[in-house]
Amino acid sequence: MNSRFDELIATAADDGASAPSGLFTSRNRADVDQLMQAWFIERQNNIECSLILDQASRFVSCVLNDGEVTETTRRKGRHLLRVIKEARQRQRRPRGF
Repeated sequence: MNSRFDELIATAADDGASAPSGLFTSRNRADVDQLMQAWFIERQNNIECSLILDQASRFVSCVLNDGEVTETTRRKGRHLLRVIKEARQRQRRPRGF
């Protein structure tokens, strides 16, 4: 994945106008890897959160439209609460990088 950044930087202006160009040198490759890992985790959490919110929105709409709580909506509600709890637990775990 870093090769894409290297190609992008190689085509960028080298007159100092491209501030990130100093970031991708071989001496601080570990820093770049950490930055990319943090970005990946943040992006993954953002996508998971969006999916959970979509699911919660559909669930609430279903409950409001039906006007009653059926066994099916109870099961969906329990599943949704379990998914939310698991997502919160994953976010609380310390990051290992």
